[in-house]
Amino acid sequence: MCLAAGARPSGGEGAGGEKEPRAAILIDDMGQDLEAARELLALDLPLGFAVLPFLAHSREVAQAAAERGREVVLHLPLEPRAADRARPGPGALSLSQGEAEWRRRLSEALAAVPGSIGVSNHMGSRFTEREGAMEVVLGEIRARGLFFVDSLTSSHSVGWKVARRLGVRSARRSVFLDNERGEEAVAIQLDRLLEEARRWGKAVGIGHPRPATIAALRRAVSRLRISGVRLVPPSEVAE
Repeated sequence: MCLAAGARPSGGEGAGGEKEPRAAILIDDMGQDLEAARELLALDLPLGFAVLPFLAHSREVAQAAAERGREVVLHLPLEPRAADRARPGPGALSLSQGEAEWRRRLSEALAAVPGSIGVSNHMGSRFTEREGAMEVVLGEIRARGLFFVDSLTSSHSVGWKVARRLGVRSARRSVFLDNERGEEAVAIQLDRLLEEARRWGKAVGIGHPRPATIAALRRAVSRLRISGVRLVPPSEVAE
């Protein structure tokens, strides 16, 4: 997968501003591992759950997260570049399908992840670069009153830009927490997330339900609370 660098968020205040900096953490690729979901739900953090549709435990994870007061977003599979050599999974939207099929697949994916209050892109390094395609998808997201998180799997993604133009509440990924696996590597990226929030007023970190990521988050709970950055659900950094 092509992984783009994070981008400066819009809005908020930097270190010298009056607003308290905010950071949100979204855990992608939920819906396959039920035990990982339970471990993440046990953490005293306002984590968002980005749930892939049509997996073994998609519905169960989404319902459990909502019941525990965690925000659930649909992690919508979108077409990656062929060079990424990755399969986005069941229900994926591809450029060859056309508008009617995109709308149908989005509707079915939302039904498969009950309680979704937003949408983020899973993969999509090709799809998110196409303005016309993103206009259709984001138009549907707007019609449903949902927000959008651009995972920025491509540095040329137009998702956030189109969302802003269409009036869709949106945010974009600042930091990938676990591109480099290992508990210490994740801890370093958590520090980077806090730095980005202090610098720009808000930031979004994206991680995955991996043992090292869960362990790093568990170890960081107390440190995050006294960091001077307010940890918030993803919807609170979408504007």
